[in-house]
Amino acid sequence: MSMNKYRKTIGILLVGGESRRYGGEKAFARFNNNYLFQHSFQILTECCDEVVIISHPRLKSRIEDMVDVKVIEDIPIYRGLGPLAGIYSGMKEMCGDWYVVLPCDTPKMEQSIIKTLLNHRDDDLDAVIPVIKNRLQPLIGVYSAHTEMSIKKLLDQNVLKMTALLEECNVLYLKEDVLGCSEEHFKNINFFTDLENLS
Repeated sequence: MSMNKYRKTIGILLVGGESRRYGGEKAFARFNNNYLFQHSFQILTECCDEVVIISHPRLKSRIEDMVDVKVIEDIPIYRGLGPLAGIYSGMKEMCGDWYVVLPCDTPKMEQSIIKTLLNHRDDDLDAVIPVIKNRLQPLIGVYSAHTEMSIKKLLDQNVLKMTALLEECNVLYLKEDVLGCSEEHFKNINFFTDLENLS
């Protein structure tokens, strides 16, 4: 489902990390009768032409049994280097013009927010990123294919912060009023109690 003039939009679903604080595999935690990763996956399938899932090795086969898209691990030389490694691995796996990045642990995220980010793409932009309550949300964003080499450079320098990527890019930042959302939509799950406390 390519939106406006762009030829191909790829969804990158990040299902990685050790979930140490959560105390289990939070990708498979239940919320509203779905696993957490399924909620993010459904949003991406509705907003993108194709989806690739970047998985922790321990979860890969279990996820593959539940979806009909590519499930991959980080590129070996960057394995375990966090979200930038996952995004880069997804970009190398599937060619696209733009990439929608979404983590597996934001159960209140809505399709309309992602579509608004996509609708603000422009040829002179490298990324469209939410700013919620003055906090950047780079793990929920839209990135041009042009950012691939910048990500590789950061990984090669062992600079792993998402904000370091934004500093190298021409970014459009969208606030809550434009996105039609609240802080609640961006809450991620770190502890079991976080899930219990969601309304």
